[in-house]
Amino acid sequence: MTEFQAYEHTDINSATAFNAEPVLRRVRHRYEGRAWWRRVFGSCEPSPLVARAARAAEHQGAACAEAVLKRLREATFVDRTPVDDVSALAAALADVPGLDVSRLIRDLESPDVVWSVDADRSLTRRRGGGEAPCPYPTVLFRGPGGDRVVTGPQPFEAYVEAIEAVAPALRGVRPLAEAA
Repeated sequence: MTEFQAYEHTDINSATAFNAEPVLRRVRHRYEGRAWWRRVFGSCEPSPLVARAARAAEHQGAACAEAVLKRLREATFVDRTPVDDVSALAAALADVPGLDVSRLIRDLESPDVVWSVDADRSLTRRRGGGEAPCPYPTVLFRGPGGDRVVTGPQPFEAYVEAIEAVAPALRGVRPLAEAA
């Protein structure tokens, strides 16, 4: 049952978003099955290629999308390999389990992927108040208790506090896997 919505404004090429990922992964795990979670890809600088790849990967399932996002961030921050063209993208993603790289490359220019990434960029700039995007990550939580925003890398407890404010029924909740 979906108890709240989360809009995670992120940028694949943002070191702060990359560093915040373990905390956000823990938050997503804790509320798995209780939240509708959407990543909103931000600035897309210097090119929208990696954001489009991450969005196109969603067409192949949630697990595939997570693996692609992780691999793209690792290529940038661990391997220090620029993913700035389609051949570099294909090479970076070649070993992602379950990913059909050829399909992903075809989907990069699909109207829904292009529109979605362009819309995300605009939304992130509006959240940031104009020309500059909001800080990464910024997560907007929406639920029966209203809206809360957590900006920048924060401790796990800051996210829990925001979620419990927008979805009071989740106070003290444990992950579904632990609750069973």
